[in-house]
Amino acid sequence: MLLCIDIGNTNILLGLYEGDVLGPHWRLATVHERMPDEFAMQLLALFNYANIAPAQVTGVAIASGVATLTSVWREVCQNYLQVEPLVVTGQMQNELRILYDSPSSVGADRIVDAVAAFRRYGGPLCIVDFGTATTFEAVTAA
Repeated sequence: MLLCIDIGNTNILLGLYEGDVLGPHWRLATVHERMPDEFAMQLLALFNYANIAPAQVTGVAIASGVATLTSVWREVCQNYLQVEPLVVTGQMQNELRILYDSPSSVGADRIVDAVAAFRRYGGPLCIVDFGTATTFEAVTAA
């Protein structure tokens, strides 16, 4: 299973995927002061409730808009799931060309939104994300 973690300013979204199918998924409040062990206890309780063993998680992808929590969740994945997570950044290679002056300033959540929508629907398209801030992405077919 692939665990996807979207760390936002208000919520942390967690979802387990088997292939392209979303299975159990949850929303936690973003608490900036929380320690890795505290997040891990929440995660393991959710897994237990869904009858998921931590060993079933074979990969983790993190898209984070909260830099201070990226390392916290990396530690959770390493220590409690024994998985090194893939952390999405603006410098990662993907099929989209980011036309911002500084691609590294584009939030990981926005990159994931654009790549997923383009893979699913092609382009051109417009993506609206109603997170803590409402964002719009324009993706062309080129």
